[in-house]
Amino acid sequence: MKSRLYKSHFCLVAKTVKSMAALRFAGSIVSRIMVAVAITVSCPSLSCAAMIYDLAADFSLVGNPNGVWSYGTTGTTLNGALTPFNFSSSSFGGHTNIHAWAGTETAFGFNYPFVAKNTAGTTQIVGGGFVSVLAGQIISSPSPTGAYSVSRFTAPATGLYQLDAVFQGRDTRGATTDVHVLLNGFSLFSGSVNGFDTPSNQSYSGLHSLMAGDRLDFSVGYGPNQTFNSDSTAIAATVSAVPEPSALALVAASFSVLSWRRRR
Repeated sequence: MKSRLYKSHFCLVAKTVKSMAALRFAGSIVSRIMVAVAITVSCPSLSCAAMIYDLAADFSLVGNPNGVWSYGTTGTTLNGALTPFNFSSSSFGGHTNIHAWAGTETAFGFNYPFVAKNTAGTTQIVGGGFVSVLAGQIISSPSPTGAYSVSRFTAPATGLYQLDAVFQGRDTRGATTDVHVLLNGFSLFSGSVNGFDTPSNQSYSGLHSLMAGDRLDFSVGYGPNQTFNSDSTAIAATVSAVPEPSALALVAASFSVLSWRRRR
């Protein structure tokens, strides 16, 4: 994804600058100071892995909230208060590879609404043989009464964040869900998933300035037909912290210092 590549390149620049300083200008105090500052600001751990928050990769049954992520429902209203799911299962609906957080409504052997993940390395067929969940994929479903399934991201720090989300129907009979991305209860994106697999995709991408504690909700409802049947919907969502312009300027300045020193 664009944001993932951007940060990878940024960290590579920082690491390259560090290597150049160590190999070519070990005696230059100015160079070492500039490089250290640039690296500290842009990639404190030299990995930047913690700068990308991935709904699927971060999913866990250890707790809810789970770090920056929470799983729950806002009831039948999009901007209602989030009620976290208390029910969790490592064999959701009797499927040992499906881990889930879910609500209290029951139907067809499942709790609803839910947020679930296929933890296997292969596609799993669930939901009576109609729901195809790809390896590592997150699926959500609303409840029989129309309660939304919500995966919430809470910003850990103030800064600029790149949001990328794709909603996709995963029931072969065709999902009919309303899908949303909300910031503190206000809509950033609304769409309708109709169908199965790639043709049903609804996507959102945007760059936003967030304050620490701001909430991003990725919500799935039961759509205009007001039935939850066949509504299993996948969510691929990442929220990526973008380095501030000052950090980029420091890296550029570091390159300038190193280049100037080399030409002397």
